Amino acid sequence: MVFHLSSPPKFWEGLTEAIGKPELREDPRFVRRPDRVKNYNALHEICQSVFATAPRDYWVEQLRKHDVPAGPLYDIGEVFDDPQIQHLGMAVEVEHPQMGTVRLAANPVKLKGTEIRYDTAPPTLGEHTDAILAELGYDPDRIKALGESGVV
Repeated sequence: MVFHLSSPPKFWEGLTEAIGKPELREDPRFVRRPDRVKNYNALHEICQSVFATAPRDYWVEQLRKHDVPAGPLYDIGEVFDDPQIQHLGMAVEVEHPQMGTVRLAANPVKLKGTEIRYDTAPPTLGEHTDAILAELGYDPDRIKALGESGVV
């Protein structure tokens, strides 16, 4: 999951309430925002140990209940199950030359009068390496040598 703790202070206060540790507000390492930035690793460890005690969705709910901007980080299988992704029609399908039909998350930016096309699948690993190196000025022999040496 991800959550946001910049300004205003209510986000920090909400976090401490959500995780049941309001005493952190008095901890000298975390009193002011610059202190929290400086002591990020310590705060991260505290949060990580608390968040390990319950499922992700529980903590997202707790953070939101305390007005902390938060949301889940999905694995690729969860992305397309999200109600907002479904509501916005953000799942697109393209044909991949090796994998068949693959689902992708659509571009979230919608500009009036600007069509977004999804006519090619993401490249396979290294699919465009030779073309990119050639565009950068590498000659075919050098590209071949880089490939044979395992550099690319």
